[in-house]
Amino acid sequence: MVWTISIRPKAEKDLLRLDSKIARHILDKLSWMEKNFNSVTPQRLQGPLSDYYKIRVGDYRIIYDFEIKKLIIRIYRIEHRSKVYRG
Repeated sequence: MVWTISIRPKAEKDLLRLDSKIARHILDKLSWMEKNFNSVTPQRLQGPLSDYYKIRVGDYRIIYDFEIKKLIIRIYRIEHRSKVYRG
């Protein structure tokens, strides 16, 4: 199964604000995730974000959801761990 990554506008803005080295590391992780999602154990968030999942990239978190029938992973936020769960 081949998964596709869809980066939502807010996550794209998050990515553009990051240092280029960090952004490259995150893009590498997303590329890996796209190719290996079947071996990933999604970590569900709690509380008001319980419809979403997270993946850790150093001190940054990628917030996403996925749809098995369409084989799509939607990226909603990319932010430092100290800020990502607010609002």
